[in-house]
Amino acid sequence: MTDHDQHKQYVTELAVILPKVLSHNPNYTFSFNLDYQELFYEETFTLFEQIDPALRSRLKLELTERLPLNRTNAYDEFLPKVQLERLSALGYQLVLDDFLAGVNSLAGLFEVPHLISRIKISVLHLKRFLPIDTIIDIINLIVTAIDDMALEVVIEGVEDSDLIKDLPTSWRQQSFYYSSPVNVEPITF
Repeated sequence: MTDHDQHKQYVTELAVILPKVLSHNPNYTFSFNLDYQELFYEETFTLFEQIDPALRSRLKLELTERLPLNRTNAYDEFLPKVQLERLSALGYQLVLDDFLAGVNSLAGLFEVPHLISRIKISVLHLKRFLPIDTIIDIINLIVTAIDDMALEVVIEGVEDSDLIKDLPTSWRQQSFYYSSPVNVEPITF
């Protein structure tokens, strides 16, 4: 979302679609990916302000690991605190996607722990060059380091029977180990 004009068009379309999806599917909570660059465009906040406050708790905003190309926050600030505080004040749950990749660092989390409700740790890249035992040790170390924050933990890209059996069941796994995604019932809007 580095092209600001394209982002404006995108947000205009989302302003119609997102409220419909949320209101027509009351039994679902949705995750919505945001690049940090989008947090430096005012129309992003206009969009999320327009969504009915009663629906906001069912929309988790997943902040991707991508570095913004154009930003106005302090140089030494890992995550844009002011923008994250604005989204949180609107009633949205904030999620760090691909935690420990890109801008979603441990240091960044320690700057804004009160604003984050979930971290998603991807093991896809780790599996390419680390043995499963080491991956499990790393994940356990990360979760132990942030344990006092009471965050929900999601492990992405497990897709390995040896790895999945050693992960706590309280950590929600996002993978296709058991089967590819199937439609249970269609999402409507």
